[in-house]
Amino acid sequence: MEKEAESNYCRIEVIKKRGNIVGYLGRIVSFLIGIFGILLGALCCLTLIDIIVGYPMILSAMGLIMSAVGYQKVECPACAFRNLIETDFHNFDCERCNTRVLVVWTDPGKSL
Repeated sequence: MEKEAESNYCRIEVIKKRGNIVGYLGRIVSFLIGIFGILLGALCCLTLIDIIVGYPMILSAMGLIMSAVGYQKVECPACAFRNLIETDFHNFDCERCNTRVLVVWTDPGKSL
């Protein structure tokens, strides 16, 4: 049984996408607006009347914070399904076939 678990993984090399200054500024602004939205939503939730406004505000602010984190699509070598993972992760489980994929990130300037 341990051999099945050990053999159910693949290793891939992925070139990390290079960000630009506009992308970095957009992520910082998105993160700051998300933090402000969570704080403002929490203040709205303190009163029962504004909870209708505060709860969706917190949820949308959490979405902004999640969008501020860098993600990249990576293709599973076993089933060719494109998974969305964080750019700092070194492994992930494929959403379709549950194969453990080990990711080796390389710089854009260097060749594989």
